[in-house]
Amino acid sequence: MELVRNNTYSNDILFIDGFPNAGKSLVARIIEYHKNTEKCMEDEITCIINELYTHNKIPKDSAITILKIRHDRKILEYIMGRKFNMKPYDVSSLFHNPNPLRYFMRMVLHKTNQQCEEWINKNNPLYHTMSQNVIQNYEIYKETFGDRTLFIYILRNPADLITRMYEREFEKGIGKEISNIRLTMSYSGTVIPTHAHKWREKYLQMNDMDKIIYWYHDMMKECFQSYEKYDDEILTIDFDDLVTDTYNECYKITKYIQREPLRRLKWMLHKEKCPRKINVLDRCDNIDFILKKSSEDGYSKFLEMMEIYERWKEKIHSI
Repeated sequence: MELVRNNTYSNDILFIDGFPNAGKSLVARIIEYHKNTEKCMEDEITCIINELYTHNKIPKDSAITILKIRHDRKILEYIMGRKFNMKPYDVSSLFHNPNPLRYFMRMVLHKTNQQCEEWINKNNPLYHTMSQNVIQNYEIYKETFGDRTLFIYILRNPADLITRMYEREFEKGIGKEISNIRLTMSYSGTVIPTHAHKWREKYLQMNDMDKIIYWYHDMMKECFQSYEKYDDEILTIDFDDLVTDTYNECYKITKYIQREPLRRLKWMLHKEKCPRKINVLDRCDNIDFILKKSSEDGYSKFLEMMEIYERWKEKIHSI
C-alpha cells in the first residue's frame, strides 16, 4: 500500500532552517514584517519526521503524507484563529507580531473550513516555520510541497553555535529530560542520541564538548552537501552578514519571498540592535573555550567544521 495525499493547499510554505541558536528567530521576525505573511512557528514534529526518514524508520510515502497533513492543518488553524501563543515574553507570541489584531479577530469570527480553504488558495499567505537542519533531506520537502517550497538556511560561525549549546548543557538532558525531544536509541545497555549512531562506541567515552562537536560536524557536512546540490533554490543567510549588513540581507529575503516589507521593519530591526558589530574578542574566547574543553580529536573536528563554514560563506558571497 502506498499512501498519497493529492488534496492540499496551494499557498507558499517557507522553512527557516539551521542549527539551534543560529538566528532563525530574527529571520522569522523579519519575514513577519512583510505583507501577506503569517505568524511563524517552530514545529518539532517536522524535525522528528525528518530524523525518522534519515534513519529509514519511516517510508517516503508516509513522510510526505504526514508532512502535507501537518502543515495543511497548521495553516488552517492559523486562518481559523486557533492555537496561538499568548505568552507576552515568548518570541513566537502574538504580541511580537506587527499585526496581532488580525489574529484576535480570527478568534471571534466564525469561518467554515471551506471558507478558510477558499481564502488560503485565493490570497496565498506565506506560511513559515522554523526547523533544525531539515535541509539535509531537502528533496523530500521539494517533492512534498512542489513549487510552493521556499527554504532559507541560516548559517552561523561554529564557535558560537557549539559554545552556546555546551552552555545549555543540552547533551546531559538527552534521554533524561522529558522536555528534550531528541530521538534516542539503545546501545550497550544505555540510551544515546540517534545522531551518534555512526560513532556510538566513541560516544560512550566522549566528554560533553566532543559529543556536541561530533554531532554538529556531521550535520554541517550533510547540510552543506545538500545545499551544493540545490543552491539555486535555497537562500543561505550568514548570521554575521545579517547583523552587520542588515539592510542588504533583508533585501535578499524580500526578493526571495516576493513580499513587500512593512514600514515598521526598520523599527523592529532597530529594536533588535541591527545593524551592529560582531564582537571579535567574544568569538576568540569561544574558540579558546572549545580548545580547553575538547579532546585533540574533537578540536580537529571543530577545525574541519570551520573549513566547511568558510567554504559555505565563500559560495554564498560569490552568488
